[in-house]
Amino acid sequence: MIDRAWREFCNVMNYRAFAEYRQCYADGLLAQIVDAAYQGIRAIGVTPASDNPKAPIVGLLNSAWTTFWKSPADYQKWEAERVQELKDTLSEKRWAS
Repeated sequence: MIDRAWREFCNVMNYRAFAEYRQCYADGLLAQIVDAAYQGIRAIGVTPASDNPKAPIVGLLNSAWTTFWKSPADYQKWEAERVQELKDTLSEKRWAS
């Protein structure tokens, strides 16, 4: 999905990569980097967000992207409200313990 969105953006912007770009950022090389990074985060015990998409912060980040793409003009207000809610929630938990 990200790859498709990026390609659409490049088409809209009429962007064409220079040959040097293809040499430095070859698809095969990038795939290897992604694989190595994924294996590395797993090896140190990090749980990728995709394994728990309903976790509160992961859900909030997913909602942020959805909101941004649906209505960029309203995003700043939405974000400020969510940040305040998050601060309130964290403050409540701090005092509850």
